[in-house]
Amino acid sequence: MCTPHEPFGFPSSTPSAAAGHSGDGGALASDDPDLLEDLERILVEIENEEAKIERQRAMAFESVREEISRYKGVMRGVLLALVAAVDAKDAYTHGHSHRVGAYSRRIGVELGLMVRELQVLTFGAVLHDVGKIGMPECILNKAGRLTDEERAVVMEHPLRGSEIIGKIPQMGDVERIVRHHHERFDGDGYPDRLKGRDIPRDARIVSVSDTFDAITTTRSYRVGRSNEYAMNILRDEAGRQLDAEIVAVFERLLATGALDGFRGDEFDADELLR
Repeated sequence: MCTPHEPFGFPSSTPSAAAGHSGDGGALASDDPDLLEDLERILVEIENEEAKIERQRAMAFESVREEISRYKGVMRGVLLALVAAVDAKDAYTHGHSHRVGAYSRRIGVELGLMVRELQVLTFGAVLHDVGKIGMPECILNKAGRLTDEERAVVMEHPLRGSEIIGKIPQMGDVERIVRHHHERFDGDGYPDRLKGRDIPRDARIVSVSDTFDAITTTRSYRVGRSNEYAMNILRDEAGRQLDAEIVAVFERLLATGALDGFRGDEFDADELLR
């Protein structure tokens, strides 16, 4: 039977109070020192286990970083070897790949590309002519204009380069630059006759850099022209062969001196590809 003014099932006095317990929760530990010791031991074990897990995590992360660094080193070595092989094939354009890489990277910075995007652009620019490996040197170094047949052979190099780069893991974005750097903005280029913005942005950047350096570099059949002469051609080809917006960016960089110092052949390709 319930006591008046008292909640059902809760008497006014508790057994713990009658047994001399304070009821504040602190008496439990003082009455059981073994339990307190066990709790402290468990806490120490948890802290030790957490420290062990943290050390293992740090070791795992360091191992991954070292593996990534090793992989990047191997890849950089492979890419540099490919670039060196291209330069060795064509004595008249030695350093061309590095200059195109430097120009393209500077354009990319001006356009606000992120670090990863700049890396892809630079790789693609430096490797744009990798498909010339295996082509007859008598064509690449010919002292004169190419015949139609010889030009057809040279025009195969974007596809050949695409095949080479396509075999390297995780280089799909770079492969597209290599394949499409000779497309024209008006759709009359090769190998796929892409038009306008259907051409990958990075390939459009490399096309401008490649065209400028081809005009200003001494070839087997002519002396390199001045920057002013080359810039006039780039303006004429804006909207036809080349993306007019990228030509405008290149012209601005050239006018402000941001491309000064890129005319030599003494590039540190390893630094450029970092």
